[in-house]
Amino acid sequence: MNLVNTPEESDEEKEEVQLEADFSHTTRGTAPEKGATDFKVDIPTFEGKNDPDDFLEWLETVERVFDFKDVPEDKKVKIVALKFRKYASTWWSNLSTKRRRENKAPVKTWFKMRSLLKKKFLPEQYVRDNFAKLQ
Repeated sequence: MNLVNTPEESDEEKEEVQLEADFSHTTRGTAPEKGATDFKVDIPTFEGKNDPDDFLEWLETVERVFDFKDVPEDKKVKIVALKFRKYASTWWSNLSTKRRRENKAPVKTWFKMRSLLKKKFLPEQYVRDNFAKLQ
């Protein structure tokens, strides 16, 4: 008899498992190509720390994973939101709540989410300084 009580999975954890299962294979209804599942490719978590270089590296990794796994556009926002931790998670939750209160549509496209992420976590001065270095 098991005397340890395990908490039930939260709805968010269940959704994360389902979303990861949904895009774990690049083609549905057929077996994955040999070698395609020999290693795990996953989106790293993002905490929202004040480091533009880390943010850009994370964003590039997200893009590569989406490309590698052929993630459908309608799944990208939910998948990325599940990878937010700490400040990034709080920011996303507050942003979503604010949009609902203002009767704005929820963010549903990766293009829009990426734009909001850059606006929040990529300081304008950083962009200007790095652009000037390229000149």
